Amino acid sequence: MSAKIFLKPDKDKLPKRHHAWIFSGAIGRTEGTPTPGEVVEVRDCTGGFIAWGHFNPSSQIRVRLLDWDPNTKIDQEFYRRRLRQAWELRKFWVKETTGLRVVFSEGDGLPGLILDQYGTIMVLQLLTAGMEALRETWVDILKSEIPQLTGIYEKSDGDGRRQEGLMEKTGWLWGQTPGETWEIVENDLKFNLNLGSQKTGYYTDQRRNRLRVQSYAGVRQCADVFSFAGGFTCHLLAGGAASVTLCDGSQDALDLAEKNIKLNGFPPQTMVCGDAFTVLRDWKQSGKKYGLIVLDPPKLVNSKGGMDKGLKAYKDLNLQAMLLLETGGILATFSCSGLVSRQEFIQCINYAAKDSGRKVQVLEHLSQGPDHPVLTSHPEGEYLKGLILRVI
Repeated sequence: MSAKIFLKPDKDKLPKRHHAWIFSGAIGRTEGTPTPGEVVEVRDCTGGFIAWGHFNPSSQIRVRLLDWDPNTKIDQEFYRRRLRQAWELRKFWVKETTGLRVVFSEGDGLPGLILDQYGTIMVLQLLTAGMEALRETWVDILKSEIPQLTGIYEKSDGDGRRQEGLMEKTGWLWGQTPGETWEIVENDLKFNLNLGSQKTGYYTDQRRNRLRVQSYAGVRQCADVFSFAGGFTCHLLAGGAASVTLCDGSQDALDLAEKNIKLNGFPPQTMVCGDAFTVLRDWKQSGKKYGLIVLDPPKLVNSKGGMDKGLKAYKDLNLQAMLLLETGGILATFSCSGLVSRQEFIQCINYAAKDSGRKVQVLEHLSQGPDHPVLTSHPEGEYLKGLILRVI
């Protein structure tokens, strides 16, 4: 018999609306002694059934909800059905890329699970105690459900696991072990990726945004700031950009970007390894000007306590970029901080535009790709915000 979690009065409204998180402060009492990762029943204060979920006593998010039908059996076939449902959405996009997100956690009804497919291998992230307990289950399901799969690599790391009380785990779980370097095709461009680098090795969430930014390349002198593996750079060069200057704090990332530029037959580009905040100021001081700048920084707000500092950083980055742009120049700017709302990010842009003394037009609003779906009942799933701006 499953352990039961009873919520405090007035703490059942969000979960009854299918929000996927139960915080520790919402729990009134527990019946039974559930272990980390165990499936529990969540009930309201009167005993009425709400949902099934994964329990973790070490996390502030004490239960992550899976299903709201009391008759559902949470077993291997349940997870298999959820994967099939997720794959049904993605199978239409394999023509535009061989690298895409197959499962996006709460967005696909599988909180704590990230699956990224790169060609014939799958990169697995288990970010919660519930999914940690299902490692072998997922290996079995993926081997039987994903066509032509030859290997499964685990990349379970990052702040999320630490907040769950879990240690980092990386390495091959099954199949071929060709090393950590792999090649994918995206929008007719080729990219080498390193499975041991950031996230799962590549940022699939920006795939369609890279195409949108490419359409503004023209014959401009461009800068790709926080360039990582050169995804935006290669798209800009494919769009006719005269040149791209890459800036990243990691020499390994720049080395990988250099390989990707060469892989696609483009001439060598200028590489700058350094802190972007400093580099942008140095460029301004030296009188550099660009026709297009991409700002795609890592997460600058990791907690509510760091909100003010992070928002100031977003404002400063965009201000410095605006000051570097030619008249009529394009700024493609992004925030991947889930704690920062779209309106807060836009407010940072507004403050930057005011301080720059320039007129700034919003041309496009961008978000994460459709292989990163957001449930209407779980708006926290929308983390990537982007704008394409024209600076006059």
